[in-house]
Amino acid sequence: MAGYADCLAGLITQLRLDRPHVAGLSFGGALALELCRRHPVATRTLILVSAYAGWWGGSLPAEVGEQRLRQAISLADLSPDEFVTALLPTMFAEGVPQVTIEAFAESMRAFHPVGFRAMARASAEDLSGALLHVEVPTLVVGGSDDVRAPLPVAEHRPSGTVSCRSRSPRSPLTLRGTRRGADHP
Repeated sequence: MAGYADCLAGLITQLRLDRPHVAGLSFGGALALELCRRHPVATRTLILVSAYAGWWGGSLPAEVGEQRLRQAISLADLSPDEFVTALLPTMFAEGVPQVTIEAFAESMRAFHPVGFRAMARASAEDLSGALLHVEVPTLVVGGSDDVRAPLPVAEHRPSGTVSCRSRSPRSPLTLRGTRRGADHP
């Protein structure tokens, strides 16, 4: 995850952004956490949606993280249509408009196996220590119908922290919000 975070910090610098507000969905949330650990002055605020502090021991029990990594590595060997068929049912709760699901499916068909494997391996890293480095106001959003990142993932925090609040006095506000019925994408 460190390489991804360094690339994101480089992009922020290249675009001459002055401490942007950073939002991360799913993998992007883990990336945002690592960005805060490696580049603590890079962001103004964080929004973490359906985010993980890593699969393996970070936000999930080790055996669940290991299972997810094995599944992701095997999914990377599928054709694009098989990939969509295997993963799409785990992405949305009931009631999401079909046009939204179809648009997401189309974007999934463009996956690249090498990139997907690298992303899966980065997702498996334990990033729970990065939570201690978040020194900006942060909104953590989870949904009760999210099967990929259920509410306990949004509520996860390392021992020694209170709620999801940073220990830093520079981070006076951390909110934890949930929306009934929210799903993953």
